[in-house]
Amino acid sequence: MKKVLIKKLWQGHLISIRDYVVEQGIKEGGIEVSHNGETMALSIDALNRGKKLTRDLRSKFPNSKNYGLIDYEWKPCDIRQPILNILKEDIC
Repeated sequence: MKKVLIKKLWQGHLISIRDYVVEQGIKEGGIEVSHNGETMALSIDALNRGKKLTRDLRSKFPNSKNYGLIDYEWKPCDIRQPILNILKEDIC
């Protein structure tokens, strides 16, 4: 699973990932996205459902290829939830 760090959200609820990073994530079985200490996992199916709204942006580095951005809804995982489920099973 490929790991990606996102610095800011677009419109407060969307993450944008470069198209070539999404292609790498599909080959590696998914992407784990981190933002402000929270994480979100994107499966191959979720990666294929992203919305490509931006195309042909230029990199600020010379001799780099153009890229597009693919947007996904930011839905971080609650890391406490699996712990709560384990505790519930132990109590019952």
